[in-house]
Amino acid sequence: MIRVAVADDNQIIRSTLRQFFSEESEFQWAGEAKDGEEAIQLVVTQHVDVLMLDLSMPGLGGLDALLRLKAAAPNLRVVVLSGYPFSEYEHQAAELGVSAFLEKPAALNAMVGAIQRAMLEPPLGGKLPVV
Repeated sequence: MIRVAVADDNQIIRSTLRQFFSEESEFQWAGEAKDGEEAIQLVVTQHVDVLMLDLSMPGLGGLDALLRLKAAAPNLRVVVLSGYPFSEYEHQAAELGVSAFLEKPAALNAMVGAIQRAMLEPPLGGKLPVV
């Protein structure tokens, strides 16, 4: 079972993903965060296999949080879920070890595929596919 969490400042996205992943037999809901600080606290206190991470959040944003997430949770896989185009963040995200990059709005089946592929990659490393 893959333990999935989400860090996004949008309550509707968090709620939708919580419901979806809680009902899917392949996944277990590991928690949610509304900013980078909460995301770091979440992965430090809970077992999270894959974190769906928004880049633009108030306070500590996704890219800055990634630096600390790498140190705090080296076995974590990260799938970026962003409203910004992949081309704007490709280099930074790849350097920080993001497993996949999904542009909002992303279909739920695209998220499932990205998470499944992320689990086949080394933690916080590997190639950066765009979905």
